[in-house]
Amino acid sequence: AEPDERPAVLRSGLRQRQGGALDDLGVRKEAGGRVAGLRVPRFSGRDEEQHGTRSKRAPFVPKRENLLRAKMAPNIAGSASGGATATQNNISLKGSVKIVTEFFSYAVNSILYQRGLYAPEDFKRTKKYGLSMMVTSDEGLSKYLNTILTQMSGWLSEGKLQKLVLVIASVHTNEVLERWAFDIETDQEVVEGKKRPEKSEKEIMLEIQAIIRQITASVTFLPLLSDPCSFDLLVYTKKDTSVPGEWEDSDPRYILNSESVKLRSFTTKVHKVDTMVSYKLLDE
Repeated sequence: AEPDERPAVLRSGLRQRQGGALDDLGVRKEAGGRVAGLRVPRFSGRDEEQHGTRSKRAPFVPKRENLLRAKMAPNIAGSASGGATATQNNISLKGSVKIVTEFFSYAVNSILYQRGLYAPEDFKRTKKYGLSMMVTSDEGLSKYLNTILTQMSGWLSEGKLQKLVLVIASVHTNEVLERWAFDIETDQEVVEGKKRPEKSEKEIMLEIQAIIRQITASVTFLPLLSDPCSFDLLVYTKKDTSVPGEWEDSDPRYILNSESVKLRSFTTKVHKVDTMVSYKLLDE
């Protein structure tokens, strides 16, 4: 179900492994709520002003001909960077934001690796959540994801973030093939400083570990992505959220004729994250 508030959907993304130049996406609106997103112009090898005031050519990354669809969002002051807990079981708002933001980082990296949007050699192996994880070694992609996640952590701290969606679409047709949705519930009493919940880090880690295992196992039931694909990150916030000027309207990128599989959830007792993947049914 969509959030009760009319959400802003903030889009960012990279196109991957494609030939030829593609136009930047325009602004699209849908009756159901304000839908907004970052626009990322293609890498051109040089800085070049675009028409309007919202975006500028992204710096060239010589390793590959990525095409971005959003200008990098500015950092949000006061984002989480400290320890996860004040004591072993006492979860602070700042600590919860750090845990959730880290989860999104590893989940997105895992999806991009498992679904083959980037070549295996663009990833390196690391240990997290008691698992062997794959994270990008592509400097441009890593910087891009970190910038988006920093922006998101600010909204998490304010209790404004409602949902993160990773969309995978065909480069040739722009048809959405997969939609990974992470719904976020926030305990507003914690945001307002009225209480401080308790939960062990080990329990949280085991819950996240189960989700990452399911993402890894998803290749057993998801259809093969045979076309070159791009991805977008869509971020739903409450409609009263302060949105940087670089972000602009987008649509939710739903899938027609889809099947959905609900994955596990985890909670820090401050933020709860539910996970679901939807995918396009193949024509008979």
